Formats: sequence, structure tokens, C-alpha cells
Amino acid sequence: MYMAKHLPSSSRDMFSNPVFYHNHWRNEEADCAKCLARNSFAGPATGDFWHHRYLQQTVQVYAGNIAETPSSVTISLPQTTVVSDAPNGGTSAQRGPLKDVIEASWNSTVTYDWAQYGEAKAKDLQLMPTTDRTFAFDPASLNFHNSKPARGQPASPEFDWGKSAYAFIATACPFSWNTGKDQEVNETPPKSAADTGTRHDITLVPYAATKLRVDKLAILSSWRNTLL
Repeated sequence: MYMAKHLPSSSRDMFSNPVFYHNHWRNEEADCAKCLARNSFAGPATGDFWHHRYLQQTVQVYAGNIAETPSSVTISLPQTTVVSDAPNGGTSAQRGPLKDVIEASWNSTVTYDWAQYGEAKAKDLQLMPTTDRTFAFDPASLNFHNSKPARGQPASPEFDWGKSAYAFIATACPFSWNTGKDQEVNETPPKSAADTGTRHDITLVPYAATKLRVDKLAILSSWRNTLL
């Protein structure tokens, strides 16, 4: 049903006539503003197309199968788990179109309050991590956990912070990575991380359900041959 919600107005007559259509629709701001604002998808916006990577397939609809009264159509699209190469020998994990990341706990500091300009709830925040996030993981250990929402209803808005619809649990090992607090940007993960022998379970969730995150992950050299 996510497809129907993002179907551009120019294509909403799809049920009135036999038609082939490709689910790679022209972006209309009114229909896809939520996607664009939340950066929930791994695919980039290119020109006036928003690349919903999980919608890039052809669906055939025949008018004879659709009643003239309002109808509901459910289309199930497979969500493949992919671990791919990232810069400097790191990796990136995603399920279908959604990038999966490690979320870091943080302390927040208000650096500017916009109340004086009539924006009572608008503040600039600085988030500083409070937990260790320097882990190299074993991609073969990714274990999918489906978090079914209460009463069968999805979170509103979708991918809201702390309301991920699913998560991955993976085996990981801490390693040395220069992520000093004085740096504006962390170094990319090293090509090879030394195995300390200590194992932890880490949780990966969709990018848009986090506020402070690590999205480029390292792999221990002893695990590199397990890349999916």
C-alpha cells in the first residue's frame, strides 16, 4: 500500500484501463515530500526522479480484474539484504532500499534558540556520542528481527526516531578507530581492523530512524572472506 500513497496524480487512473507501468515515477513534491525530507531511501535524487529502488519493477494490471467501486491492491516486493563495499575498505548494509546503521547514544547541547524569531520549538542542537561505536562486524552474522507495530499499525511518521519497523542483530568486535571528539568528521573505517577477541551484539536499524549514527562499517580482516 506504500506504492499507492506515493503514486503521482498523473498516474492515478491506472485502474481504469489495461496498462503496463514502471514503478519509477516522476517526483511530485506533494506526493513524495515525506521521502525527500527524511532521506529514508538509499537511492539518490537525480534530476526530477526520486529513485525508489525497491519500486523498480514492472507491474501489470488488467481492468477486468478491478471493480469500478473503490478497490485495494496489495503488492508484496521482496526486500533483499545487501552488504556492499564502502570507501576505504569499509562496508555498508541495507535491506531493500533502506540503509541500516549503528545508532549512537548522545548528550545534546542547545547551541542556538530560535524562540526570539517566533519559532518557539526551533533549536540548534549539538549531539555528542556517549557510547562506543567503533565496531567491526561479521556480515555473515546479520540476523533480521521484524518489530511488528502495536495493533498492526505502522509508526507515524514512518521511520520516526526510536520506532523502527525492524532491526538487524550482528556479531561485532571493538577496534581502534580515530573518532576523536575534536574532529568535525570521523576518519573512514580502516581497511583492516585487528581482532581483539572480544565479541558483542550490535543492532542496526534504518538510517531515518536514528539521529546520531555510523553508516560506514568496518569488517575484521579475519571475517572479510565472509562478505555476502
